[in-house]
Amino acid sequence: MKGLCLVLIIPIKPVFLLWVETRVIGFLPKRDRIIVGFKKTWLLVPHSLIIDN
Repeated sequence: MKGLCLVLIIPIKPVFLLWVETRVIGFLPKRDRIIVGFKKTWLLVPHSLIIDN
């Protein structure tokens, strides 16, 4: 799971990022979906900073 997070932190196109997240979340149990959802909101912060700059 940690390796996956490191991959998602790399700034890539948001559309591709969302596609990867939906594919990953679809295969996870409900408990893990909540964890991924929390990390997703945390990952949105760097993207908003990049857009502002």
